[in-house]
Amino acid sequence: MMQFWSGVALNIWRLLPYLFWLLIIAGIFLLLRSYLTDAALKVGGPQSALEILRLRYAKGELSQEEYLRMKQDLGEEEKR
Repeated sequence: MMQFWSGVALNIWRLLPYLFWLLIIAGIFLLLRSYLTDAALKVGGPQSALEILRLRYAKGELSQEEYLRMKQDLGEEEKR
């Protein structure tokens, strides 16, 4: 029985360098993904309410009457 455990322990020690490099590579991957995701979000930047309204109208989410009414409401807010 003792022979079995000593063999398992040796196999675990053999895997440690591979596990170490696997963790390093996974960490680098996660850092890059986080950085690139943040960069992608910054490229678009915040949109104004009018830009969002135009986009919704272009997608067909709003009728022309709704679009014009909301555009007028936003125009009045900007003047205040």
